[in-house]
Amino acid sequence: MPNYRQQTTGNLGTVSACASCYSSLSLCFSSVSANELCCGNSTSVTVFVAGTGITTLASVTGFLYTTSALDVEAAVGFYSDDLSGGCNPPPVGTLSYNYYIAKGCPGSNYEGFDRKVKTTATLTSDGTPAGSNMFTDNGSSWWIDSTSTETAYNANLNCGCGSGNTCPSADCYSLDISNKTIYPNCNPSISTPVTYQYEIFSDGSMEGTNTPSGYSYINEAGEPSGFLSLIANEEIIICAKLDSVIVYHGATILSGGTEPCNIEA
Repeated sequence: MPNYRQQTTGNLGTVSACASCYSSLSLCFSSVSANELCCGNSTSVTVFVAGTGITTLASVTGFLYTTSALDVEAAVGFYSDDLSGGCNPPPVGTLSYNYYIAKGCPGSNYEGFDRKVKTTATLTSDGTPAGSNMFTDNGSSWWIDSTSTETAYNANLNCGCGSGNTCPSADCYSLDISNKTIYPNCNPSISTPVTYQYEIFSDGSMEGTNTPSGYSYINEAGEPSGFLSLIANEEIIICAKLDSVIVYHGATILSGGTEPCNIEA
């Protein structure tokens, strides 16, 4: 820090430190992510930077500070000074969520699988299926294993479930369970569907070729069906394990995975 001495009539003053030379900037800020800053909820903040005449974030060469003395660094996160719509503070009444890791109940279709969930409720878990809250999703039962974070929840959205999923840190996509019924634990008396109805259709595009349309699936006993052919414009309904139906060569799944075919005893 540079120093100075003031001279007055008949006197040269003591050495003093120069005050910090600074500029202030009004910015938008998010501690979550760049996407949250640019497309979601950001807040307005004022920061200070070293140097005078600095009017844009692009011109800053040092750190951002919360004080004009430049002695307290600003929060870690994402900053912008040119959002076209301005900052986007969360609307009044924004819901507050709790985040958890859920696991498939013993004996359910997804036993051994895990996923991130969020809810406006506060759930109970002792780390065991018998002592933790439970919910059902598309007929499969899940118990609350432990707490998680918003970051982990957001990282596993829309990434599939089971074989072939693209979730970075889960076996199934994240799920909001705020409106689901919460049970005390993984109670065997709460029935869970074993198989689901799937409606399959062949569009006839392979008619007259040596490559038939068809499908395969896994049945209630866990046995693979192998390839089953379809004739042109044929439409059928089958009962299959959740997410086990595969279609080939002009066959499509019109609907499925929501209506149970049968119930576990």
